[in-house]
Amino acid sequence: MADEAALARAARDHGIIFTPLSSFDSTDGGAHEIRLSFRSPSIDEIVEGIGQLARFVEDTMRNRIRGADR
Repeated sequence: MADEAALARAARDHGIIFTPLSSFDSTDGGAHEIRLSFRSPSIDEIVEGIGQLARFVEDTMRNRIRGADR
């Protein structure tokens, strides 16, 4: 199950708005999924957003691995 508080902090640190999927699914779904929302971005904004999302995922996974090593 996703640690929604940790994901929210990590997302905020990377300029990403995080809304838990539990807000959209009342059946405990979404623990291993993401939902991407966007408006009409320019190519530069798409590139920037993908970079932010990549850094967010890398940092989240790095922290998760560090936690497992303890």
